[in-house]
Amino acid sequence: MRFRVEAVMVHGLSAFLRLLPLSVVRALGALLGRLVYSVDGFHRRLAMTNIGLALPSKPVEERREIVRRVFAHFGSVLLELIRVGTLSDRRSSVGRGNDTHASSANNGYSNIWN
Repeated sequence: MRFRVEAVMVHGLSAFLRLLPLSVVRALGALLGRLVYSVDGFHRRLAMTNIGLALPSKPVEERREIVRRVFAHFGSVLLELIRVGTLSDRRSSVGRGNDTHASSANNGYSNIWN
C-alpha cells in the first residue's frame, strides 16, 4: 500500500511538472536542493568532508559554496528527471534521429564549479 501511495504522489508530481516550462522546473528543483541543504545536516556535513578531502587548498567558504551549488544542482536534476522521465515516446526526440534533447541535456548545468 505504501508503494502505491508513493507511486500516485510521484505520478501527480510528474503531471504537474509537465505543465511547467523547463526553466521553472529547474528553478523549483534548485530551491528544493537549497532547502535540503538547509535542513539535512548529516548530508551537508558529509559533502563538506568529502569536498575538503578533494579540494583541501580551497578556502572553507568556497567549499561551502560549491556544496550549496551541488545540492541545488541535484534538486534541479531530480525534478527534471521526474518531468522528462515521464514523457511519452511521442514527445521525446531521443532515439528517433533527433539528438537535440540529448545534446542539450547539460544545458544550464556546466557552471556549477564557477
